[in-house]
Amino acid sequence: MKSCLQCGRTSRQEREKCPFCGIRTAAGQTAATLEANRQKQRCWMMFLLILLLGGVVAIAFLFHTSPKELFLLSEYENYKQMKADFTEQYGEAVEFSNKVTEQPSISHITLQAGMKMNPLPSHSQAAMLGERFNKAKMAIKAQRDPQNNAGHYNVALNLENEDILDMDFIHTDTQMGIKVPTLYSKLFYLNLGEYGDFMGKIEPSYAGPEKLEFSTVNWKELELTEKEINYLQERYIPFLIEQLKEENFALEKGIEYSVKGEKLKLKKVTLSLTAEETKSFMTLFIDRLIQDKKLHSMLAARIEKAAKAGAIIEANGEVPSQKRIEADMVNNLKQEKKKLQETTFPEGFSSILLIDKKQRIVERTLKWIVASSAAGQVAWSIQTKDVPFGKEQSLKEWTVKAVPKEHRGEITTVRWTKHIKGKEKGRTEKAHLSLKANGKTINFKMKSTFNRNSGEKQKVNRFFAIAAQGIRNRERFSNISGSVKQVQDINMDKKYLNDKLDVTINYGDEVDRGAFSFLIESKSKLVDKVKTVSFSNDLKNSVDVNRITEAQMAQIQQEVVLNVINFINRLGLLGGAPLIDDPQAEDLYKEDPESEEVFRSETLEHEKGVF
Repeated sequence: MKSCLQCGRTSRQEREKCPFCGIRTAAGQTAATLEANRQKQRCWMMFLLILLLGGVVAIAFLFHTSPKELFLLSEYENYKQMKADFTEQYGEAVEFSNKVTEQPSISHITLQAGMKMNPLPSHSQAAMLGERFNKAKMAIKAQRDPQNNAGHYNVALNLENEDILDMDFIHTDTQMGIKVPTLYSKLFYLNLGEYGDFMGKIEPSYAGPEKLEFSTVNWKELELTEKEINYLQERYIPFLIEQLKEENFALEKGIEYSVKGEKLKLKKVTLSLTAEETKSFMTLFIDRLIQDKKLHSMLAARIEKAAKAGAIIEANGEVPSQKRIEADMVNNLKQEKKKLQETTFPEGFSSILLIDKKQRIVERTLKWIVASSAAGQVAWSIQTKDVPFGKEQSLKEWTVKAVPKEHRGEITTVRWTKHIKGKEKGRTEKAHLSLKANGKTINFKMKSTFNRNSGEKQKVNRFFAIAAQGIRNRERFSNISGSVKQVQDINMDKKYLNDKLDVTINYGDEVDRGAFSFLIESKSKLVDKVKTVSFSNDLKNSVDVNRITEAQMAQIQQEVVLNVINFINRLGLLGGAPLIDDPQAEDLYKEDPESEEVFRSETLEHEKGVF
């Protein structure tokens, strides 16, 4: 008999629960505790089993990875690291630029330039130009609304604290207009749906689009979607793995490598293809591209979007259609395949990777020779380096070299070297770009200091110099030097990007020297909306270029000619004192009220256009 610990009543049988109050008995508690302990033991056993299996897999991978797997894994890890480095250095600026293509924004940009020259008699005109140049300043204001395909851009040129030239360009999804008050007092506009009609009046043989479209490129629309990326991976990665056989790879361990006095122990993985294998791989790859209709569609759709935004327009004024772009792609690929049939790779192709213990590619060397009856034989090599050493230091380098077999004096070499020291927010970089071709050499050297004290503001100071050999007038060219000072402030939470760039370029020697400088300041901010305008309802201050009559054209020409003469004289380019202080000169470009009345009446009467 057992007594309940809760109510004290006695039960004849051992039960997990008391039949009177329902509370667990001691026996029940013991059973539950044992079951809970068993569950915990199972969890720990499963966890340990997973750890053991994971460890076995990891150890097996580290110690039994084939040369082929090591080669492909290292290239993949290198790609991920490059992507991470780019995002860390430029990610916020790229993100802000993408936002500008998606939502309304306002930007203010000012440009001020300067020029200094020796006061030599032969440079008298240049000195006068430089004096005016130093007093000039340009201001640009841009209001963009990509959601509604609208924008308003104003450009003003300031000389001696006076705006001497002002221009506005405005567009909506149905109209565009331009106004230059210095030349003419009214805004000229065109209805986008009448673009073809207008162009036909200017050029009867015009065969372009009837409607002009204004659209902005949304960079997110140009990016590959996750579905598209998966498709490309599924189509091309297995193809690559299948074509590259295990016997094409070789592994060597314990390779000694030295940089800046520091020695490293590396693995060497070599990919080698014979001449036949190289040509076969290239042929199969091009065939795969030719047959890939989905890839053609993906690329063509993006090219068409860029074309509609004004990035690509054919000679006849037409925007290429997606089908036309796809057809051109296939034709170009077929042409490349035809050229490939006439091309050989005498020594095949090789790619050599030197890899450290973290699977990072320290050095990569690619070599191949291309031979054809049309271009002869050229040996190509590409070498890249990314070597960490010392304390927070690294050496990055890439070299491209082309050596013609029959004209070895025409060797072309491009080498870019960068020595980085310090952390991301406070580092120095020493860069050297060398270009060698046909016995001529150009060297560009630059030292950069990066400093990000707090927040998102970053300061960059750069000093550079250019030297040349084997080039005419090399004395002047080899004495180019200068500095670049940049301050960038990005705040994605407050939706702004401010940038200041101060550049100075010095040239020449002690006898004949000079300097150019320019200062660019820009402030951009994302906003909720911007104001858009319509021109057709304002006949007094706007002119429809598709409906200008001969009388209106004569009146416009008269005003423009007088304003141009006055503008040139204001700059003092015709000799003598500028006319700006002459009261009578001011009347030359004022509007004639009677002519204005005639202009408005003719517009209202819709006379036959002059075009």
